Amino acid sequence: MENAIDFQLLNDEPWDCLIIGAGLAGTAAALRLSQLNLRVLLVERARFPRDKVCGGCLNQRAIDILMRLGMRDAVVQAGAVSQAALELATTDQRIRLAVPTGLSISRAALDTLMSEAVIDAGGCFVDGTKAVLGDVDGGHRIVTLYSDDGQKTVRARTVLAADGLHGGTLRSAGHEPRIAADARVGAGTVLPAGSVRIEPGVIRMAIAVGGYVGAAMVEAGRIDVAAAFDPSFLRECNGPADAANKILMSAGYAPVPVEASTKWKGTPPLTRRATVLGAERVLVLGDAAGYIEPFTGEGMAWALTSGYAVAPLVEHAVSHDVPLPLQEWRNVYRGHVGSRQLVCRGVATLLRYPLAVRMFLRALGWQPGLATPLIRYINTPAF
Repeated sequence: MENAIDFQLLNDEPWDCLIIGAGLAGTAAALRLSQLNLRVLLVERARFPRDKVCGGCLNQRAIDILMRLGMRDAVVQAGAVSQAALELATTDQRIRLAVPTGLSISRAALDTLMSEAVIDAGGCFVDGTKAVLGDVDGGHRIVTLYSDDGQKTVRARTVLAADGLHGGTLRSAGHEPRIAADARVGAGTVLPAGSVRIEPGVIRMAIAVGGYVGAAMVEAGRIDVAAAFDPSFLRECNGPADAANKILMSAGYAPVPVEASTKWKGTPPLTRRATVLGAERVLVLGDAAGYIEPFTGEGMAWALTSGYAVAPLVEHAVSHDVPLPLQEWRNVYRGHVGSRQLVCRGVATLLRYPLAVRMFLRALGWQPGLATPLIRYINTPAF
């Protein structure tokens, strides 16, 4: 990424906030804190732009956060596709539901757009850099940065750990996440335009015993495909492309062309929660704080919400030179994200029972309004 700076050029003055992870939670927090005139350093292990397993769908709740950050118009201008319908399909059922108009955009495009906005707002961003949390010293957290060019030690008044499902910021202190016994694993790819026939404006979801596969058009007509598989089902298949095609074909959809789907990426087990949401001068947010396989399409909304919600707590701690309020953050996170993940967890549990899924879809076919309360709940603005 051309606008990212060489971390060796960073000065030695303490940062108000160092954020580990430039996904949506990290960039949302970095952008809002930069807009509040804090000195922010955003660190990302990968090189940008980078693809990420994600459905790419922004519901009304996510769009509201983007509007508050001043980013909605930029996302639309970047080619995000409007989505106004959800099509659910199983072996013998297919229904289409109207949903509040959302947007779909690839994570490579969206995360790059957000990180560039952080820079424009006065924050600093370094990619291709690993951040390792150190001790507290003199009112600061010590963080060591590692890249191909060497290493550098920096100091920060506050640290936000937004390093996703792979995040290990607090693992050095023995805080391993709790992974659900029935957790599915994720996989995804972005297909070239025209490789799969799908209507613009329709999010497609194919559901089967071994998992589910979602597809939606993103910028430039490309197709974002994201799936959640039972590990046992994935082991029975010849890789994620084969697993996805078995589910798609079982629901009556055409398979993904083999030549178009060579770059699948995977995830660790999806359903998990952090054992702690922070430590001294550190708060955990985004997927690193907890995650549920997001059949309801709320993954990006959860991340954006947590990044936006944590910023006032960090700003208060820095401006008043007081510790980060860990208990308050627990309450804020559970209120804005944790409680909603419980609803999604209930939906994910239902998907394990094919007969219940068929009966539910059949009922929706007769009375589409049965889904209205859940759709309204998913899209309600957080603030």
